Amino acid sequence: MCRQNSCAQLSVEKTTAAEESLLIYCKPVELYNILQRRALHNPSFLRRCLHYKLQARRKRRWFYSSSAGYIDL
Repeated sequence: MCRQNSCAQLSVEKTTAAEESLLIYCKPVELYNILQRRALHNPSFLRRCLHYKLQARRKRRWFYSSSAGYIDL
């Protein structure tokens, strides 16, 4: 009888531990999913800066290449 009681107690402890570990695991996963969904519409600061720099470089190149054609007149 004592063994049955300890097994029942152990299974309750295991169940509680499993639920707690699942909760601990789910929080970071939910956070990751939220951040991933947000990143699709709102890129990170570094990525935005890089995109801005690339656009500015293309614009400068286009400006200099187009203005160089007008200087030769």
